[in-house]
Amino acid sequence: IKIDVEGYEGHVLRGAENVLRTQKPKLMVELDEKNYEALGFSVSEVKNFLYNLGYKIESVDRINYIFSPKI
Repeated sequence: IKIDVEGYEGHVLRGAENVLRTQKPKLMVELDEKNYEALGFSVSEVKNFLYNLGYKIESVDRINYIFSPKI
């Protein structure tokens, strides 16, 4: 699943928590700190949320990440 919603990634992922917890889809997510200033999440909070759901983090570049289920 590719997610690029200009800073609302945390909200989208929280809304999909049940699917993430049970189905463990692979994710490509843009996390750009400049988009998070007024939206209630930080990049580190989003990374920690996914890590706690059993995902490992791979950096693609400065703002794009792939999250894969830990095996």
